[in-house]
Amino acid sequence: ILPDSASAIYGADAVGGVVNFTLRDKLDGAETIARGGSGTRGDLQEYLFSQTLGKTWDSGSGLVSFEFYNRGALPAADRAYAVSDLRPFGGGDFDTNLTNPGNIIAATPTGIQTWAIPAGQNGTHLTAADLIAGTENLQNTYSGDIIPTQKRWSLYTAGRQALSDHVSVFSDVLLGHREATETFDGVRTDIVVPSSNAFYVNPTGGTVPITVGYNFGKDLGLMNTTVGVDTINATLGL
Repeated sequence: ILPDSASAIYGADAVGGVVNFTLRDKLDGAETIARGGSGTRGDLQEYLFSQTLGKTWDSGSGLVSFEFYNRGALPAADRAYAVSDLRPFGGGDFDTNLTNPGNIIAATPTGIQTWAIPAGQNGTHLTAADLIAGTENLQNTYSGDIIPTQKRWSLYTAGRQALSDHVSVFSDVLLGHREATETFDGVRTDIVVPSSNAFYVNPTGGTVPITVGYNFGKDLGLMNTTVGVDTINATLGL
């Protein structure tokens, strides 16, 4: 490990330093590794298993290694600091008003005003009298994971064989797959509600369209994304 630009071997690419990994390519025997662990709170658990087999002889060597790794997600709800309302920590409140129940947002002569939609009802009997100007439902923006799940496996083989005193053949093959899944908040959006809608309630009076800030997480579930990375690397040399 070189923490500065002290290596001239690697050229300009090494101006920030060099970390040189030398992979194991020889083993005479077998090696098994099993490891498991968990966070002190929450679902952050991980497991690793690997098996390596190798053989060396006078004119060469061979090695094969397999590894599997699995780590669970860490939901934001399992960590007190993973919130958007940072007032308990001396910061600001960055909660969103795109919530469930939502908020009615409308323009008034004095500016933009909000009315929190009351909880515990389905909107069929909601009237303007049930809405209080200046109130607002707020929700933590961190409703998903702060660390995604990850699963990976890899297979590595290496072989060396001397053909003569001056010629050797070698091969290295690496196969790998990594998959990560992260859960996010529900779909958040501003919905424009016209007066023709059966649930239309305008706390300012009139029939102009109103805007409702809403979060569909409780209705449609949380969003998630999955990313997969496949690695294939093969080298044959003489």
